[in-house]
Amino acid sequence: MICDIERLDLSHATSSSTWMSQIDFYTAVAAGSNIALAFLGAIVSVYEKWTKKHRRSILVSFVALGCIGFVAAIDSRVRVLKMTSRL
Repeated sequence: MICDIERLDLSHATSSSTWMSQIDFYTAVAAGSNIALAFLGAIVSVYEKWTKKHRRSILVSFVALGCIGFVAAIDSRVRVLKMTSRL
C-alpha cells in the first residue's frame, strides 16, 4: 500500500482557522507569482502605449515571475513528497 490512511493525521484539515498555517512559504510564493503575472498581463493589455515603450522590462518581468513561480512550485512539491514519503 502506498499510503497508510489510518496513520494520516488529518485533524488540521477540518479546522478552517488553521488552513493558512498549513501553507508553506514556497506554495505562497508560487501563488503570489501567479497573481502578479495575472496583474501584469492585465496592465499590459490595458495600457498599450506604455507597453510599447517598456517592452524589455515587461519581458524581463514576465520571465522572472514565471521562473520564480516555477521554482517555488517545484520546491513545494518536493517538500510535500518528502513529507508524505515519511508516513
